[in-house]
Amino acid sequence: MTDLRRNRYSISAGVGKSTYDSFGRFLSSPRRPFPSKFNSENERSGFDFPWTPYSLDWLKQSNDTRQWIAVGSLIEEPANKIQILQVSNSEGDKPAVKKSLSTANDLEYPVTKVMWNPPSLNSNNSTNLLASTDQKLRLWNAPTESGNTASLSCQAALSTHGKTHSSAPLTSFDWCKVDPSLIIVSSLDTTCTVWDVVAQQSKTQLIAHDREVFDVAFTKDNAHVFVSVGADGSVRMFDLRSLDHSTIIYEGDSSYWKRTGDTNSAVSTCRPLLRLATCDADANLMATFHHKSSDIKMIDIRVPGTAYSTLSSPRGGDVNAVSWMPNSRSKLASCGDDCMVHLWDLSRPLSSTPTPARRGSNPVTPSGSAIPISEYATPMSTAQSTGSSSENRYSPIASWKLENEVNNIAWSGKQDSIAALYGKSLELLAL
Repeated sequence: MTDLRRNRYSISAGVGKSTYDSFGRFLSSPRRPFPSKFNSENERSGFDFPWTPYSLDWLKQSNDTRQWIAVGSLIEEPANKIQILQVSNSEGDKPAVKKSLSTANDLEYPVTKVMWNPPSLNSNNSTNLLASTDQKLRLWNAPTESGNTASLSCQAALSTHGKTHSSAPLTSFDWCKVDPSLIIVSSLDTTCTVWDVVAQQSKTQLIAHDREVFDVAFTKDNAHVFVSVGADGSVRMFDLRSLDHSTIIYEGDSSYWKRTGDTNSAVSTCRPLLRLATCDADANLMATFHHKSSDIKMIDIRVPGTAYSTLSSPRGGDVNAVSWMPNSRSKLASCGDDCMVHLWDLSRPLSSTPTPARRGSNPVTPSGSAIPISEYATPMSTAQSTGSSSENRYSPIASWKLENEVNNIAWSGKQDSIAALYGKSLELLAL
């Protein structure tokens, strides 16, 4: 076992355990008894794995009745996997999920994220590209044709470190929809790296945060502007055309106390931010959540420095993932340690009458270029626009209960289902 693995990935090691905890409790806890899997009569379909799944993505541009889901494992030993699942829809029947023969085996590190190529990248029905991160950014040729017996074929394994040096584990990445040649990657070493995956070369690397970077994403319809979150508790926005400075969009309060080397003392610091979800229908909106928190912070870059609203889990479990419904400015889903998947609608607050977003000059990126104001009016109360701390409150419009903590979710391209990973299982939740 390498020193890097011992320090970063051993569950028994202090640093490794801290890293795992920071990602939102990767490993599943013991199964909890519940009277039923769901609190509604929605159709359900699922798949059981022989290993612990963590990362997943649903292919968004399938042109036939077959759909494809990629799932990456979370295994402490150097035997991680990527599995492609086929979802078949027959009229009048619930979806059937089955294992395809497309797999990748014996990856040394846990697969922190998988992502299919953006719809803007032309691909045929028989083959798609899949990207994944562990200690490297990997590109896979993924057969997506019924009856194809080929395994995943690794097209590239990209790292900024040479073969003789171990690279820090990569935590997440995003594939640019406007320019599919670009992928941006975040790392535990505090950096973000932009890769040209066609040339298989890094375009730029920058120190994005003071501490570990846990997630990164491009903003809507922009190949230059991206946002990131990390262990320093901030959301930062960067412009690749001007990297000499960044803009802090949101920063948590410093009421989180962390032990220092002296066991009798502690320092006040911002609670880490674990994941970030940008809205693909509105460049101004994004969602994030803190480490060991049941609240989702809704961010609008037109109102920097604070969250315009907070979505609180009714059962109080820590949030593990959040995902916007494709092409929606108001709907998003979340999951967490409360064994629940919640569907939220920002256009339906419980209190505070929504008012139109403030008009005026467009917000700007760190380079000074303007970001268009969308026609969508972010639900902000009158009190908020005058500086008050009051905000809209929301309750889920739908919820599903599973048997274990839910580690991750992904939307179908048709927006009619959510894939949820819990324990060693995947479940399809029909809306």
